[in-house]
Amino acid sequence: MSAYAPFQLDPEDKLDALRYLDKFHFWHSLDDERRCHRCGRFLTGRQISVMELQGTRGKLALKCPTAGCQSTPKG
Repeated sequence: MSAYAPFQLDPEDKLDALRYLDKFHFWHSLDDERRCHRCGRFLTGRQISVMELQGTRGKLALKCPTAGCQSTPKG
């Protein structure tokens, strides 16, 4: 069983979530890029997954969408 559940957001809400959850960089748009510090892949805000952590009653996290990567993006 996965520790994450997909969380579907419209583009404006996703940008707000990226801005709130990324404590290190400001997101100007969903086309901004960040590099995953685990797998090294460059990702746009459109590609990054916003996940709801199971068992946390709505706590959200950013997740690299690369298969097998359990990391979060950094700029």
